[in-house]
Amino acid sequence: MWLALSIYFYYYFNHKKQFFSFFKESFQQGCILLSVVVAFVAIWAILDFNSFWMNFHYVFFDNDLFLLDPNISIMINMFPERFFFDMVAMIIFTFLFVVAIMYLIIHYLYRREVNRFVEEV
Repeated sequence: MWLALSIYFYYYFNHKKQFFSFFKESFQQGCILLSVVVAFVAIWAILDFNSFWMNFHYVFFDNDLFLLDPNISIMINMFPERFFFDMVAMIIFTFLFVVAIMYLIIHYLYRREVNRFVEEV
């Protein structure tokens, strides 16, 4: 992380005019890549939610306590699979919405900065 910050500040202080273009392109490419990855996860969750849900828990938890028996567990009876599907969908769509807003803000700030540089010249 320190290396990335060092490169960031070096580039900013030595190449101020190109910095905003570099930052905008890097940030927007990161947003696009992240959105594509999340979109693939969303497609996986839509096509086979049970597989997605099980693999999600296997990746993020080191035990199998998430495997609940519907005959014993009150939580499974209170919250059916549809509830969890809706929650995952809401998280994914909210995340993609926030990434899209960030993408547009960076684009707007870049345009504003370019116009300011053009006025100075």
